[in-house]
Amino acid sequence: MNILYLHGFGSSGQSSTVEYLKKSLPDYYHIEAPDIPVDPAEALPFLKQLCEKEHFSVIIGTSMGGMYAHQLPADFVRICVNPALHLSRITDILKPSTFDFFQPRKDGKTQFTITEEIIQHFREMEEHQFDNWKASAPESLLCMGLFGTEDTTVNCREEFQRYYPNVQTFEGGHRMNQKVLKNVVVPIIKRLEEYRREAGLIGQLENCARFCPEDRDTCLFCQNYGGHTLCGDKPRHFMKRYFIEKEWQRLLQEGLVSQPEEKEPAIHVGDRVYGFTPNYRKPYKGKITEIVSYTDKNHYEANISMRPFYGLPVETRIVMDGLFDTPRVSLGIKSLKFAEGEDAERPVDMKIEELPSHISIAPMVFLDKESAKKTARDYLEHQKELEDKAIEDLNSDYFWNNDL
Repeated sequence: MNILYLHGFGSSGQSSTVEYLKKSLPDYYHIEAPDIPVDPAEALPFLKQLCEKEHFSVIIGTSMGGMYAHQLPADFVRICVNPALHLSRITDILKPSTFDFFQPRKDGKTQFTITEEIIQHFREMEEHQFDNWKASAPESLLCMGLFGTEDTTVNCREEFQRYYPNVQTFEGGHRMNQKVLKNVVVPIIKRLEEYRREAGLIGQLENCARFCPEDRDTCLFCQNYGGHTLCGDKPRHFMKRYFIEKEWQRLLQEGLVSQPEEKEPAIHVGDRVYGFTPNYRKPYKGKITEIVSYTDKNHYEANISMRPFYGLPVETRIVMDGLFDTPRVSLGIKSLKFAEGEDAERPVDMKIEELPSHISIAPMVFLDKESAKKTARDYLEHQKELEDKAIEDLNSDYFWNNDL
């Protein structure tokens, strides 16, 4: 897991916080801690470019670093510790003068100068820092705010929480000391690591084994479960969806968010459903026979009866659990437990509920026929492309006439 750490005002990437963070996490965590440019007109583009170049699973920002962190791409989990959303208003800190860095920077510099122009750049950035925020975006759950109950330097919790509901408090002041790292930040990182492991396994079972149109002989994930790719850009998308869903359920249990109300349920007994199986390349259709559980349009379980083309009806269960845009046949996974240490990627216990689940019959289930048609058509067209490429390779003189 790659982590990007963003320091506070006047600090550097060589701070003691970074060293303690490295000591608190296993060796397979890579922590990047750059020296942030003093001028925000340079700093934010620099950090955005860094995120485009490197794939960071988690971004941790403290104070000024937290203000930058929440503006970075929503693909990443962002942990903002006492974010200073309006540094320009703290005139006893941000003022025209020359200051000493708390620690020397990588380039050897020990001092920096704040000018009126730099202060104006802070004002301009602060005014537009929420411009790209969207009220309905589920990615807002991936931006976490941690606020010290004894912070007398900045107090931006109410403003932060208007945009990001994933907020918690901790006993402590403004600075992120070793106690806060050990008791608050590190446990969050380990919780996210557990999400990643679960998503890796479930993503392989759900995405690769049933939805993925790639040939299993060429798909790295199908060849090696230990990897974290599901084909193309799907792995990051699925990981993000999984993280969002897990955090949403956690916040619901803790009463920090409420379940949205629906005027009308999305499914009813008797509703038609449609499916397509890649294994036999056949369409299926059926209907909902029983609603087992229903929370909202993204969370429900239902029993269905599916009739394949030229076949007898098959009973099975579909599930919608926030991980995909369409229901699919349930695998019945209820809990996962992973090994420790070097075998941390390997599940040692998986509880499976016994269900009338026929994955080979209709893994993809849709509530409308047009979506089923499109998915089947896209799958078959992609398979044809793979077959055409295989025939092209087979007929290639280059392959047959060159030595290994």
